[in-house]
Amino acid sequence: MTIPSDGADGGYRASIEFAGRSIALRQLDLALALGCERIVCLADHLHQPLLPLQHRCEAAGARFHVVTGPRPLVGLLRATDELLVLAEGLLPLESSVFELFSKYSGVLVLPAETGIPAGFERVDLNHAWAGALSMPGRLVERLAELPPDCDVIGSLLRIALQSRVPEIPLPDAVLAEGRWPLVARQEQAAALEPSWLRRHLPQTAGFSPFSSLAKILLSTFGVALLRRGRRVGAYLAIAPILALGGLALGLGFSPALGFLLTVLSFIAAQFASGLYRLEAASRDAGVGHPLLERVQVWLLDGCIAAIAACAVQAGQGELRDGIFAGIALIALLRLLATILPATWIALASDRGVLGLALAAAAATGTILPVAQLIIVAGLVGGVVIQHLRQR
Repeated sequence: MTIPSDGADGGYRASIEFAGRSIALRQLDLALALGCERIVCLADHLHQPLLPLQHRCEAAGARFHVVTGPRPLVGLLRATDELLVLAEGLLPLESSVFELFSKYSGVLVLPAETGIPAGFERVDLNHAWAGALSMPGRLVERLAELPPDCDVIGSLLRIALQSRVPEIPLPDAVLAEGRWPLVARQEQAAALEPSWLRRHLPQTAGFSPFSSLAKILLSTFGVALLRRGRRVGAYLAIAPILALGGLALGLGFSPALGFLLTVLSFIAAQFASGLYRLEAASRDAGVGHPLLERVQVWLLDGCIAAIAACAVQAGQGELRDGIFAGIALIALLRLLATILPATWIALASDRGVLGLALAAAAATGTILPVAQLIIVAGLVGGVVIQHLRQR
Protein backbone atom coordinates (compact mmCIF):
# COMPACT_ATOMS: atom_id res chain seq x y z
CA MET A 1 0.00 0.00 0.00
CA THR A 2 1.44 3.35 -1.00
CA ILE A 3 0.28 6.70 0.35
CA PRO A 4 1.54 9.71 -1.62
CA SER A 5 0.25 13.00 -0.26
CA ASP A 6 -0.11 16.56 -1.43
CA GLY A 7 3.19 18.10 -2.42
CA ALA A 8 4.51 21.60 -2.24
CA ASP A 9 3.33 24.54 -4.30
CA GLY A 10 -0.28 23.34 -4.44
CA GLY A 11 0.50 20.28 -6.53
CA TYR A 12 1.62 16.74 -6.04
CA ARG A 13 5.21 15.73 -5.62
CA ALA A 14 3.97 12.34 -6.75
CA SER A 15 3.26 13.86 -10.18
CA ILE A 16 6.90 14.81 -10.78
CA GLU A 17 8.20 12.84 -13.75
CA PHE A 18 11.45 10.93 -13.85
CA ALA A 19 12.58 9.29 -17.12
CA GLY A 20 9.09 9.37 -18.55
CA ARG A 21 7.20 8.04 -15.50
CA SER A 22 5.82 9.88 -12.50
CA ILE A 23 7.07 9.22 -8.98
CA ALA A 24 3.59 8.01 -8.05
CA LEU A 25 3.59 5.39 -10.81
CA ARG A 26 7.02 4.18 -9.69
CA GLN A 27 5.80 3.91 -6.10
CA LEU A 28 2.69 2.11 -7.32
CA ASP A 29 4.76 -0.39 -9.30
CA LEU A 30 6.84 -1.13 -6.19
CA ALA A 31 3.70 -1.66 -4.11
CA LEU A 32 2.11 -3.94 -6.70
CA ALA A 33 5.32 -5.91 -7.10
CA LEU A 34 5.31 -6.51 -3.35
CA GLY A 35 1.80 -7.94 -3.61
CA CYS A 36 -0.23 -5.04 -2.17
CA GLU A 37 -3.97 -5.61 -2.66
CA ARG A 38 -5.16 -2.11 -1.78
CA ILE A 39 -3.55 1.14 -2.87
CA VAL A 40 -4.46 4.14 -0.74
CA CYS A 41 -3.65 7.71 -1.74
CA LEU A 42 -3.88 10.48 0.83
CA ALA A 43 -5.45 13.49 -0.93
CA ASP A 44 -8.34 15.92 -0.71
CA HIS A 45 -10.22 14.17 -3.52
CA LEU A 46 -9.63 12.18 -6.70
CA HIS A 47 -7.57 14.71 -8.67
CA GLN A 48 -6.88 14.30 -12.38
CA PRO A 49 -3.21 13.30 -11.75
CA LEU A 50 -4.46 10.35 -9.67
CA LEU A 51 -6.58 8.82 -12.45
CA PRO A 52 -3.64 7.06 -14.17
CA LEU A 53 -2.81 5.52 -10.79
CA GLN A 54 -6.35 4.25 -10.43
CA HIS A 55 -6.36 2.74 -13.92
CA ARG A 56 -2.96 1.11 -13.43
CA CYS A 57 -4.03 -0.25 -10.05
CA GLU A 58 -7.32 -1.69 -11.28
CA ALA A 59 -5.64 -3.21 -14.33
CA ALA A 60 -3.32 -5.08 -11.94
CA GLY A 61 -6.30 -6.43 -9.96
CA ALA A 62 -5.82 -4.24 -6.87
CA ARG A 63 -8.28 -1.85 -5.25
CA PHE A 64 -7.70 1.90 -5.32
CA HIS A 65 -8.79 4.31 -2.59
CA VAL A 66 -8.41 8.03 -1.95
CA VAL A 67 -8.71 9.09 1.71
CA THR A 68 -8.53 12.52 3.29
CA GLY A 69 -7.28 11.66 6.77
CA PRO A 70 -6.46 9.04 9.37
CA ARG A 71 -9.97 7.78 10.22
CA PRO A 72 -10.88 6.50 6.72
CA LEU A 73 -7.51 4.78 6.51
CA VAL A 74 -8.14 2.92 9.78
CA GLY A 75 -11.46 1.73 8.40
CA LEU A 76 -9.82 0.18 5.35
CA LEU A 77 -7.36 -2.01 7.26
CA ARG A 78 -7.67 -5.27 9.13
CA ALA A 79 -5.45 -6.23 12.04
CA THR A 80 -3.93 -9.03 9.96
CA ASP A 81 -2.96 -6.72 7.09
CA GLU A 82 0.55 -5.46 6.42
CA LEU A 83 0.84 -1.77 5.59
CA LEU A 84 3.49 -0.39 3.25
CA VAL A 85 4.03 3.36 3.58
CA LEU A 86 5.99 5.42 1.05
CA ALA A 87 6.72 9.08 1.71
CA GLU A 88 5.70 11.78 -0.71
CA GLY A 89 8.39 12.50 -3.27
CA LEU A 90 10.30 9.28 -2.61
CA LEU A 91 11.80 8.05 -5.89
CA PRO A 92 12.32 4.28 -5.44
CA LEU A 93 15.15 3.36 -7.80
CA GLU A 94 17.01 0.89 -5.57
CA SER A 95 16.02 -2.69 -6.50
CA SER A 96 17.41 -4.22 -3.30
CA VAL A 97 14.57 -2.58 -1.33
CA PHE A 98 12.14 -4.95 -3.03
CA GLU A 99 14.10 -7.90 -1.66
CA LEU A 100 14.21 -6.34 1.83
CA PHE A 101 10.46 -5.77 2.04
CA SER A 102 9.80 -9.20 0.54
CA LYS A 103 11.50 -10.76 3.57
CA TYR A 104 11.05 -8.34 6.47
CA SER A 105 8.75 -5.78 8.03
CA GLY A 106 10.54 -2.71 9.24
CA VAL A 107 11.42 0.96 8.98
CA LEU A 108 14.04 1.78 6.35
CA VAL A 109 16.68 4.12 7.77
CA LEU A 110 19.75 5.95 6.53
CA PRO A 111 22.73 7.35 8.44
CA ALA A 112 21.68 10.69 9.90
CA GLU A 113 24.74 12.56 8.65
CA THR A 114 23.80 11.89 5.02
CA GLY A 115 20.05 11.29 5.22
CA ILE A 116 19.06 14.54 6.91
CA PRO A 117 20.88 16.85 4.41
CA ALA A 118 19.13 14.86 1.66
CA GLY A 119 15.74 15.86 3.10
CA PHE A 120 14.88 12.77 5.14
CA GLU A 121 13.40 13.05 8.63
CA ARG A 122 15.52 12.25 11.68
CA VAL A 123 14.22 9.36 13.79
CA ASP A 124 16.98 9.14 16.41
CA LEU A 125 20.49 10.36 17.09
CA ASN A 126 22.11 8.21 14.42
CA HIS A 127 19.41 7.58 11.82
CA ALA A 128 17.00 9.29 9.43
CA TRP A 129 13.87 7.69 8.05
CA ALA A 130 14.49 6.57 4.46
CA GLY A 131 10.91 7.29 3.40
CA ALA A 132 9.55 3.74 3.44
CA LEU A 133 8.27 1.37 6.10
CA SER A 134 6.26 -1.81 6.44
CA MET A 135 4.22 -2.35 9.62
CA PRO A 136 1.45 -4.64 10.97
CA GLY A 137 -2.07 -3.42 10.29
CA ARG A 138 -3.08 -3.79 13.93
CA LEU A 139 -0.82 -0.85 14.82
CA VAL A 140 -2.69 1.48 12.46
CA GLU A 141 -5.69 1.50 14.81
CA ARG A 142 -3.77 3.98 16.97
CA LEU A 143 -4.41 6.62 14.29
CA ALA A 144 -8.02 6.78 15.52
CA GLU A 145 -6.75 8.28 18.78
CA LEU A 146 -5.12 11.22 16.98
CA PRO A 147 -6.72 14.47 15.75
CA PRO A 148 -8.35 14.29 12.29
CA ASP A 149 -5.92 16.88 10.92
CA CYS A 150 -2.76 15.09 12.05
CA ASP A 151 0.13 14.31 9.69
CA VAL A 152 -0.81 10.76 8.71
CA ILE A 153 2.57 9.75 7.31
CA GLY A 154 4.51 11.20 10.24
CA SER A 155 2.08 9.63 12.72
CA LEU A 156 2.45 6.19 11.14
CA LEU A 157 6.23 6.53 11.35
CA ARG A 158 6.08 7.41 15.06
CA ILE A 159 3.64 4.60 15.80
CA ALA A 160 5.96 2.12 14.09
CA LEU A 161 8.99 3.37 16.01
CA GLN A 162 7.17 3.40 19.35
CA SER A 163 5.97 -0.15 18.69
CA ARG A 164 9.54 -1.34 18.18
CA VAL A 165 9.10 -2.17 14.50
CA PRO A 166 12.70 -3.06 13.57
CA GLU A 167 14.89 -0.63 11.68
CA ILE A 168 16.35 -1.78 8.34
CA PRO A 169 19.46 0.20 7.34
CA LEU A 170 20.17 1.29 3.78
CA PRO A 171 23.78 2.00 2.76
CA ASP A 172 25.04 5.55 2.12
CA ALA A 173 25.70 4.59 -1.50
CA VAL A 174 22.01 4.69 -2.42
CA LEU A 175 22.04 8.43 -1.71
CA ALA A 176 25.43 9.16 -3.22
CA GLU A 177 24.45 7.40 -6.46
CA GLY A 178 20.93 8.90 -6.61
CA ARG A 179 19.18 5.54 -6.22
CA TRP A 180 16.89 6.51 -3.32
CA PRO A 181 16.28 10.28 -3.41
CA LEU A 182 13.54 12.38 -1.88
CA VAL A 183 12.43 14.67 -4.72
CA ALA A 184 10.69 18.00 -4.17
CA ARG A 185 10.99 19.68 -7.60
CA GLN A 186 11.00 18.66 -11.25
CA GLU A 187 14.45 20.21 -11.66
CA GLN A 188 15.79 17.90 -8.97
CA ALA A 189 14.41 14.86 -10.78
CA ALA A 190 15.88 16.06 -14.08
CA ALA A 191 19.29 16.43 -12.43
CA LEU A 192 19.17 12.78 -11.35
CA GLU A 193 18.35 11.43 -14.82
CA PRO A 194 21.89 11.46 -16.32
CA SER A 195 23.34 9.20 -13.59
CA TRP A 196 20.35 6.85 -13.87
CA LEU A 197 20.83 6.78 -17.64
CA ARG A 198 24.51 5.86 -17.30
CA ARG A 199 23.68 2.99 -14.97
CA HIS A 200 21.18 1.48 -17.38
CA LEU A 201 22.75 2.16 -20.75
CA PRO A 202 24.07 -1.00 -22.43
CA GLN A 203 27.72 -1.45 -21.52
CA THR A 204 30.11 -2.13 -24.41
CA ALA A 205 33.22 -4.05 -23.42
CA GLY A 206 36.03 -3.46 -25.88
CA PHE A 207 36.22 -1.42 -29.06
CA SER A 208 32.95 -1.04 -30.97
CA PRO A 209 32.69 2.40 -32.60
CA PHE A 210 29.15 2.10 -33.93
CA SER A 211 27.82 0.62 -30.68
CA SER A 212 29.46 3.56 -28.93
CA LEU A 213 27.76 5.93 -31.37
CA ALA A 214 24.39 4.36 -30.56
CA LYS A 215 25.14 4.80 -26.86
CA ILE A 216 25.89 8.50 -27.40
CA LEU A 217 22.58 8.88 -29.21
CA LEU A 218 20.81 7.08 -26.36
CA SER A 219 22.38 9.35 -23.75
CA THR A 220 21.28 12.39 -25.77
CA PHE A 221 17.77 11.42 -26.81
CA GLY A 222 16.81 8.40 -24.67
CA VAL A 223 15.07 10.17 -21.79
CA ALA A 224 13.29 12.59 -24.14
CA LEU A 225 11.82 9.64 -26.05
CA LEU A 226 10.77 7.93 -22.82
CA ARG A 227 8.98 11.12 -21.74
CA ARG A 228 6.73 10.90 -24.78
CA GLY A 229 4.94 8.07 -23.03
CA ARG A 230 4.85 5.84 -26.09
CA ARG A 231 5.84 2.21 -26.09
CA VAL A 232 9.30 1.95 -27.59
CA GLY A 233 8.77 -1.46 -29.17
CA ALA A 234 7.95 0.27 -32.45
CA TYR A 235 11.51 1.59 -32.65
CA LEU A 236 12.72 -2.00 -32.94
CA ALA A 237 11.10 -2.16 -36.38
CA ILE A 238 13.32 0.60 -37.80
CA ALA A 239 16.43 -1.58 -38.03
CA PRO A 240 14.81 -4.40 -40.07
CA ILE A 241 13.27 -1.83 -42.41
CA LEU A 242 16.67 -0.26 -43.00
CA ALA A 243 18.28 -3.69 -43.50
CA LEU A 244 15.68 -4.72 -46.08
CA GLY A 245 15.99 -1.31 -47.73
CA GLY A 246 19.75 -1.82 -47.93
CA LEU A 247 19.20 -5.26 -49.48
CA ALA A 248 16.84 -3.86 -52.11
CA LEU A 249 19.21 -0.98 -52.87
CA GLY A 250 22.25 -3.27 -52.98
CA LEU A 251 20.65 -5.81 -55.30
CA GLY A 252 18.96 -3.36 -57.60
CA PHE A 253 21.12 -0.28 -57.75
CA SER A 254 24.34 0.10 -55.76
CA PRO A 255 25.94 -2.45 -53.40
CA ALA A 256 27.98 0.34 -51.78
CA LEU A 257 24.85 2.31 -50.86
CA GLY A 258 23.20 -0.92 -49.74
CA PHE A 259 26.06 -1.59 -47.32
CA LEU A 260 25.77 1.95 -45.99
CA LEU A 261 22.13 1.31 -45.16
CA THR A 262 23.16 -1.81 -43.25
CA VAL A 263 25.45 0.43 -41.19
CA LEU A 264 22.45 2.61 -40.35
CA SER A 265 20.45 -0.54 -39.60
CA PHE A 266 23.06 -1.68 -37.08
CA ILE A 267 23.08 1.71 -35.35
CA ALA A 268 19.28 1.73 -35.27
CA ALA A 269 19.23 -1.80 -33.83
CA GLN A 270 21.67 -0.87 -31.07
CA PHE A 271 19.75 2.32 -30.30
CA ALA A 272 16.33 0.62 -30.22
CA SER A 273 17.64 -2.26 -28.12
CA GLY A 274 19.13 0.16 -25.60
CA LEU A 275 15.93 2.22 -25.54
CA TYR A 276 13.90 -0.93 -24.91
CA ARG A 277 16.14 -1.74 -21.95
CA LEU A 278 15.83 1.81 -20.60
CA GLU A 279 12.06 1.53 -20.75
CA ALA A 280 12.19 -1.82 -18.93
CA ALA A 281 14.43 -0.26 -16.27
CA SER A 282 12.05 2.70 -16.02
CA ARG A 283 9.19 0.30 -15.32
CA ASP A 284 11.29 -1.90 -12.98
CA ALA A 285 10.49 -4.78 -15.31
CA GLY A 286 12.69 -7.69 -16.30
CA VAL A 287 14.60 -7.18 -19.52
CA GLY A 288 13.72 -9.84 -22.04
CA HIS A 289 14.65 -9.98 -25.68
CA PRO A 290 11.71 -9.27 -27.99
CA LEU A 291 11.34 -11.64 -30.93
CA LEU A 292 11.90 -8.77 -33.37
CA GLU A 293 15.19 -7.92 -31.63
CA ARG A 294 16.43 -11.50 -31.99
CA VAL A 295 15.30 -11.82 -35.59
CA GLN A 296 16.83 -8.55 -36.77
CA VAL A 297 20.35 -9.70 -35.86
CA TRP A 298 20.09 -12.64 -38.26
CA LEU A 299 18.22 -10.55 -40.82
CA LEU A 300 21.01 -7.97 -40.93
CA ASP A 301 23.67 -10.64 -41.38
CA GLY A 302 21.63 -12.25 -44.15
CA CYS A 303 21.26 -8.91 -45.94
CA ILE A 304 25.01 -8.21 -45.69
CA ALA A 305 25.82 -11.66 -47.11
CA ALA A 306 23.33 -11.20 -49.98
CA ILE A 307 24.63 -7.73 -50.86
CA ALA A 308 28.19 -9.08 -50.79
CA ALA A 309 27.25 -11.82 -53.27
CA CYS A 310 25.65 -9.24 -55.56
CA ALA A 311 28.67 -6.94 -55.27
CA VAL A 312 31.07 -9.74 -56.25
CA GLN A 313 28.95 -10.53 -59.29
CA ALA A 314 28.75 -6.85 -60.21
CA GLY A 315 32.56 -6.73 -60.04
CA GLN A 316 32.76 -9.27 -62.87
CA GLY A 317 33.11 -12.20 -60.46
CA GLU A 318 31.15 -15.41 -60.25
CA LEU A 319 27.91 -15.40 -58.26
CA ARG A 320 28.89 -18.62 -56.49
CA ASP A 321 32.13 -16.98 -55.34
CA GLY A 322 30.14 -14.09 -53.93
CA ILE A 323 27.67 -16.39 -52.17
CA PHE A 324 30.52 -18.37 -50.61
CA ALA A 325 32.40 -15.22 -49.57
CA GLY A 326 29.31 -13.65 -47.98
CA ILE A 327 28.29 -16.75 -46.04
CA ALA A 328 31.86 -17.54 -44.97
CA LEU A 329 32.42 -13.97 -43.82
CA ILE A 330 29.32 -13.83 -41.61
CA ALA A 331 29.84 -17.37 -40.27
CA LEU A 332 33.44 -16.61 -39.36
CA LEU A 333 32.57 -13.38 -37.56
CA ARG A 334 29.89 -15.18 -35.55
CA LEU A 335 32.39 -17.90 -34.67
CA LEU A 336 35.02 -15.36 -33.65
CA ALA A 337 32.50 -13.66 -31.37
CA THR A 338 32.45 -16.88 -29.30
CA ILE A 339 36.21 -17.47 -29.00
CA LEU A 340 37.85 -14.05 -29.05
CA PRO A 341 38.91 -12.28 -25.84
CA ALA A 342 36.19 -10.06 -24.40
CA THR A 343 37.88 -6.87 -25.61
CA TRP A 344 37.66 -8.04 -29.24
CA ILE A 345 34.20 -9.62 -29.24
CA ALA A 346 32.54 -6.20 -29.51
CA LEU A 347 34.53 -5.38 -32.65
CA ALA A 348 33.75 -8.76 -34.26
CA SER A 349 30.04 -8.13 -33.56
CA ASP A 350 30.05 -4.56 -34.86
CA ARG A 351 28.28 -4.81 -38.21
CA GLY A 352 28.69 -1.08 -38.67
CA VAL A 353 32.46 -1.49 -39.09
CA LEU A 354 31.91 -4.44 -41.42
CA GLY A 355 29.31 -2.60 -43.49
CA LEU A 356 31.50 0.47 -43.83
CA ALA A 357 34.53 -1.61 -44.93
CA LEU A 358 32.44 -3.52 -47.47
CA ALA A 359 30.87 -0.29 -48.75
CA ALA A 360 34.33 1.13 -49.45
CA ALA A 361 35.38 -2.14 -51.10
CA ALA A 362 32.24 -2.26 -53.26
CA ALA A 363 32.75 1.36 -54.35
CA THR A 364 36.31 0.55 -55.48
CA GLY A 365 35.49 -2.83 -57.07
CA THR A 366 37.59 -4.79 -54.55
CA ILE A 367 34.80 -6.49 -52.62
CA LEU A 368 36.04 -10.07 -53.19
CA PRO A 369 39.69 -9.46 -52.20
CA VAL A 370 38.60 -7.48 -49.13
CA ALA A 371 36.17 -10.20 -48.04
CA GLN A 372 38.83 -12.86 -48.59
CA LEU A 373 41.37 -10.81 -46.61
CA ILE A 374 38.96 -10.48 -43.68
CA ILE A 375 38.23 -14.22 -43.77
CA VAL A 376 41.93 -15.18 -43.86
CA ALA A 377 42.82 -12.70 -41.10
CA GLY A 378 39.96 -14.02 -38.97
CA LEU A 379 40.94 -17.65 -39.48
CA VAL A 380 44.58 -16.97 -38.62
CA GLY A 381 43.62 -14.92 -35.58
CA GLY A 382 41.24 -17.61 -34.35
CA VAL A 383 43.86 -20.35 -34.73
CA VAL A 384 46.46 -18.29 -32.88
CA ILE A 385 44.06 -17.52 -30.02
CA GLN A 386 43.07 -21.15 -29.62
CA HIS A 387 46.75 -22.20 -29.69
CA LEU A 388 47.64 -19.67 -26.99
CA ARG A 389 44.77 -20.84 -24.81
CA GLN A 390 45.90 -24.46 -25.01
CA ARG A 391 49.47 -23.69 -23.95
